[in-house]
Amino acid sequence: MLYVTGDLHGDADELLLRCRPLAPGDALIVCGDLGLLWRGTRRERLRLDWLNAKLRCPVLFVDGNHENFDLLEQYPVSAWKGGLVHRIRPRLLHLMRGQVFDVAGRTIFTMGGASSHDMPDGVLNPRDPDFARRRRELDARGGRYRIRRVSWWPQELPRPRELAAGLRSLQRQDWRVDIIVTHCLPTTIQQSFGADFYAPDRLTDYLDTVRRRCEFGRWYCGHYHHERIYAGRFQVLYQSVVPLL
Repeated sequence: MLYVTGDLHGDADELLLRCRPLAPGDALIVCGDLGLLWRGTRRERLRLDWLNAKLRCPVLFVDGNHENFDLLEQYPVSAWKGGLVHRIRPRLLHLMRGQVFDVAGRTIFTMGGASSHDMPDGVLNPRDPDFARRRRELDARGGRYRIRRVSWWPQELPRPRELAAGLRSLQRQDWRVDIIVTHCLPTTIQQSFGADFYAPDRLTDYLDTVRRRCEFGRWYCGHYHHERIYAGRFQVLYQSVVPLL
């Protein structure tokens, strides 16, 4: 069986806990913000080796907005189940953006990425001459910010070529898939509960196009840190693990 869950933010122990009820022949899909590739240190690589050995079943994930994309993109690309993946470890696969996979008889369209909304003080660039001063000032008042290519990466939103690849993938499927897995929601759905906080962007608008044109059974995402079903088939996940419907 296929199962799906929400954000993990680098917590390998929590991932093992969510996998515990699953059987070796099952697979778990994480809807972004896996966060296990962050620093690229030897300790982190050993942790991934340890995790791979402990996993009871394969873990598949789309990327969110809390990922080190520079590090993620260093992994070689390979074909898997009809789409393209980064094979992080034998049991840990990144489902790349704009792909359609055929897993356990289900066609699954994937499009990771999202805008970060938890940094009201913006992104600091270490190359700016006033970087150190601005960081000290923000730290002194408890500011919430990110640092470019240290804790924030511009690739958090898909590139035009990734969005175009997604449209081509769906065209090859005659705009019909069983499941859609993303990190964020289409603009229309997102605005129905978070218009004051979640601003539309090129990705949420793109996903609105997919919502209108594509026939699908269920849409799963993470990102919003709550659990709810919207419009009957858009399921937002956080900590729960549910079977794909």
